[in-house]
Formats: sequence, C-alpha cells, structure tokens
Amino acid sequence: MDKAAYDSLTVHDHFYLSLGYFTAHWSFAEYALDLCIALVFHSFGGKTIKRKLPKTLDRKIEFCRLCQDGLPILKGHPLADLADRFDAISSKRHTLIHGIAINWGERAIEMVKIRHTPDMHVEERSSTDPKQIMQLSGDALSLCTDTMLYAGRLLRDLEVADKQT
Repeated sequence: MDKAAYDSLTVHDHFYLSLGYFTAHWSFAEYALDLCIALVFHSFGGKTIKRKLPKTLDRKIEFCRLCQDGLPILKGHPLADLADRFDAISSKRHTLIHGIAINWGERAIEMVKIRHTPDMHVEERSSTDPKQIMQLSGDALSLCTDTMLYAGRLLRDLEVADKQT
C-alpha cells in the first residue's frame, strides 16, 4: 500500500489494520512459548514441576517461572525473563482481543472489557490508538523472535546432551 492510500484510511481502518498485525504477532509469540514449554516439560524436567502441560497463558507464565526457579539445568536461561515479558503484554492483549471498541475519537479509541471476579463481572475501560497497538505489535514480534531463539537454544542443548550419552 502506498503512502497516499495509507494516509487516506479512516481511524477505523487504522485500528483494524493494527489489531490484525498485533493478533498475528501475538499468535506467533505464543506459539514460540508453547514450543519452549513443550521442550522444558518433556526434555528438561518440567514434569517434576507440573504433571500436565499448562494451557492458559497465566499457567504458562507460572510454569516458566517455576521451572526457572526449580530446575537447576535451566540456571542462566532466560525462561523467567520471557515469562515476565509475556505477562507485561498480556493485560493489553486481553483488552484488545476480548474487549470491544466503544467510543471512536479522531485519535483515541475507548475499549471496554469484562473482568471476571469471584463475586461478579466488572467492566474495565481503557483508551488506545492505532499507533499504540502497532507498538504493542512490535513488542509481540520481538518477543516471538526472542522466544524462538530460546527454543533453538533448548534444541541445541538437547543435541549436546544426546551426543554426550
């Protein structure tokens, strides 16, 4: 798309375009996280930390932190740091993916999502704009890259261990 065509897009168009980029980049990042978790679970002692593979993002983050702390073989690995980065983005991701845009300004878009509490559902509102979403998309893509690089490190460690046995 050339600059003139891009500049002619409405705030709605920019919102949905940036949301699409973010959604794709987040899915790439979470795929990489799932790969790391599977490797740690099946080949690096993760089964001693939890009996089942975690499915929700909160449990994946918790599993990574527990493995980093509880498995000496992972000393010096970036697993907990990666988990912290996923955690830092997860609330904004939840709002973008599970919330709705309710008020459209020229620049800012008000989002609302429902947060579940033990006693009831609570409405939470926040403001965003396409530039912020694109920044978050870039953060998710960077997280994907770093998580895939870590998966590669885990695979190389497995190869070394296999050659030593």
